[in-house]
Formats: sequence, structure tokens, C-alpha cells
Amino acid sequence: MKATTWALWEIWIGALIVALGFWLLYPEGIWGVGAAVFALGATILAARTSRPVKVAASVLGLAGSGAALHASWQVAAIENNWEEVRTSLVERATRQLEITLGDAVAIVEALAERGANLQASSRSEMFSMLQGGLAARSPERGVVVFGRTGEPWAWAGNLRIPPVPIGVPLRAQITQFYVVLEAERTRDGQKAVAQLLLAGDSAVPNRDATVGARFARLTGSELRFSAPGPERRGRDFFQYCVPDCNSIDVQPDTLFAVQPVPPTQGTLKLMMLERGGRRVAVALAMTLVVFFVVVGSRLRFWTLAGGAVLLLVTPLGPRLWLEPLFSPRTYFLSSFGLLNTSAGGLVVLAGFMRILDDAFVEHFDGRLLNVHPSLLPKYPGLNTYCRVLAAKDSVHGCSIHFVSSRVDGGPVVAQSEVPIQAGDDEISLSAKVQASEHKLYPMVIGWFARGALRCRRQTIMLDGELLGKPRKIAFTDLDEAQELN
Repeated sequence: MKATTWALWEIWIGALIVALGFWLLYPEGIWGVGAAVFALGATILAARTSRPVKVAASVLGLAGSGAALHASWQVAAIENNWEEVRTSLVERATRQLEITLGDAVAIVEALAERGANLQASSRSEMFSMLQGGLAARSPERGVVVFGRTGEPWAWAGNLRIPPVPIGVPLRAQITQFYVVLEAERTRDGQKAVAQLLLAGDSAVPNRDATVGARFARLTGSELRFSAPGPERRGRDFFQYCVPDCNSIDVQPDTLFAVQPVPPTQGTLKLMMLERGGRRVAVALAMTLVVFFVVVGSRLRFWTLAGGAVLLLVTPLGPRLWLEPLFSPRTYFLSSFGLLNTSAGGLVVLAGFMRILDDAFVEHFDGRLLNVHPSLLPKYPGLNTYCRVLAAKDSVHGCSIHFVSSRVDGGPVVAQSEVPIQAGDDEISLSAKVQASEHKLYPMVIGWFARGALRCRRQTIMLDGELLGKPRKIAFTDLDEAQELN
């Protein structure tokens, strides 16, 4: 009887591992339900054997199946109740926003206050003392102490904008690439200015160390900063004032307007699957390890083989923070020699659905073309048809662009618009867009083949002239292309 229970437990745990592996590959609720059933059965059988290690393996499987079911439930809620989910995200972001900005102001003011109060016998000592007050790495900050002549005398941290005396206790600078909060304090003739990085453009380094990036990790919503103005008023915008926007004793100074922007429906789904996938992967890996320890030698080979298959076929490796071992660089490495030795000089992507490695993109700079089902820069990424219909746009279309390190962010060569008609759904709209793609893509490839189209360092030349904006191409019923002004 005990041997039979043991064998049954091995079967149920094996089925659990397979179900969790399939969920990682196809994250649908049915695989989560199956994993939960197998985990529950394995737990009951393990309890009968009175083996704590077997119970532990079963409980780990239960945790993994629970994470899978939770992630699938979240995705279903996003798909079926998007408006409610989005409203909840906005409300959560709004509640957190005032706390986050208040903390940022407190940090930069304290940093300026400390710099103004420091007393040092030498410049090198001041450098050391300023650096000692910057133990925290995030959000990014810096401070500078000015000499009697108004020139920077000592500084520490990162200063994205050249520091100068600002003449006011607090201000915000909004540039093309940065949003920086500055505070100034003066004590006994010693002036200090501190900076805190609120936000940065996607092209700037170390963007994850901004206040906005921390806010996004906490709430899932991004922060969009802008200069204050009457057009920035309303329930979607938050005006940050000093001392307070509702103050009646003094005229408040509005530093900036900020808008919490929740993720799109498709982006949030991917975030939930990524988060749930990591939890499932950890539980699955631990279950495999415990199962390997418990089973006899006759099954250990098959356990190792099963683990290898999971690592190769499913996203288990990347979900376990092993991206360097399973990176796109490894996937595309074999393509370098093949593409370099071919007679052609252009790599054409269609339906590839993978993010190319930066080294690959750089190596084939100006020779990578991709087609995207939207009028870029609108709707990059996935689910473009769903998003454009939800936005009630009147036109959709396709774009042919050179590939850069940013997803769907390379320079666009040509576009073709498709009208959205009443009654269009994702299927009918995708059919029309794909029909345009099948005409526009060969046309652009032909431009490249005859030497009319070239791209170097994200700058496009077409027919010997700089292409300032994408060529708009319309297709008539006779399949003739007409360039639109």
C-alpha cells in the first residue's frame, strides 16, 4: 500500500510539473486549474506517507499553481473589466502621488540644508562630507556648495543640469530630457543647491533611478511632467505648488503639473504575466529540486531531462533571473555568420515577435527593416488593433521602419493609412491593414534594392534627400500606389 501511494505521488507531482511548465509556455487558466488539482492530489498523498520532504514538494506545487491561477485571474479581469481596472489604477496612483512628491521635496530640501550647514576646513574635506550625505542611490540626487564668488566650490552626487544659484527656496526645471527638482539654502553666507531627478527621457542613462521610475514600480503608472498652465488643470492633472495650491495667506507658486498615466491594457497584461511567471518559475524550480532529492535513482535521470526540457522550451530560465544564459544574444549569435556571408545587404523582419539583441541591431545598423501594424509613433508594441478601436480613432494603418534598440522606435520610412469604418472589429481591421502591409513592404524593399533608400545612425536618405517625415502611400482599388502630400 505504501509503495502504491509513493508511486501515485510521483505521478501526480510529475503531472503538476508538466502543467506548470505548460502554463509558463501558454499562460491560460486551464493549466493553472490542472496544476492546482495535481498539487492538491499530491499533497493528500504526501500526507499519507508522513514524509515531510514530500509534503514540502507538494506545498511548493500548490504555491506555484496558486500563483498561476492568480496571474490568469488578473489577466482575465484586465481583459473583461478593463475600465474598472484602469479606474482602480488611476485612483491608486493619485493617492500615492502626493506622498511621493512630498517625499521628493523633503529629500532635496534636507540635502540643500545639510550642504549649507556643513563647515569644512578645506575643499577636499567638504567634498568628503558632501559625499557622506549621499548614501542612498535612488532616487538620483546631487548637491553643490558655492564659494563666495558664486562659483561651484565642492559637490557630490549626480547633477544632470549645470547647477547655478536659483534665488528661490524650491523650483523645478523641465528640459527636453530631464525634470529636475532643485532646492537652495544659505547659512552664514554659504549657499548650497541640491538637485533630485524627478523624471528622464527614455534615451537618458540610469533612468530607473528617477522618482518617476520608482513611482511606476510601486503603482504601475508612469508620471508625465509638464510646465504649469491653465490647460493643465483638471482631474487628470496634479498641480504641485509651494507652499500649497489652496493657500490663502500667500500667493502659491506652482512648480509643475504632473499627470499619472496608467499602463495600457496590453502592457498591464504583460506586467501581470511577467510577475506571475516569476513566482510560478520559482515554485516550479524548487519543486523540481525537492522531487529530485526525494525520488530514487531510477527517476533522477528523467527529472534532470525534464528540467532541461523546461529550461529550453519554456521561459523558465529568464523567469528565474537567468537572462544572460537565455538572452537574445545567444539566440541570434548563429545568425551573424549566415547573414554576413549572404549576397544581400538587408534583413527583413515580418511577424518575428522577438526583441533583438542590441549587439545584433548595432551590427546591422541601417540594414534591418520591420513592419508594424500602426501609424507609428502611435501604438507601439502589441495589441494595436484593440487599442486603436478602444481609442475610437478614425484611421489605422501600417508603418515600415528601420529597427533600433527601442521597441518599434526606429525611424519610419513609409506608412499607409486604412480607414476605420463603423462595425470594424479586430479581425476585419487586421485584414485591411495586412493587405496594405503586403503592398507597402515590397515597395520599400524595392527602394532599398535599387539604392534609393539608405539609413545611417537613424537618419534616412531617400532618393538622395533627407527624409524628414515618413512617406505616406495610399493604395487604390487598382493596387496602384499614390504618394500623398
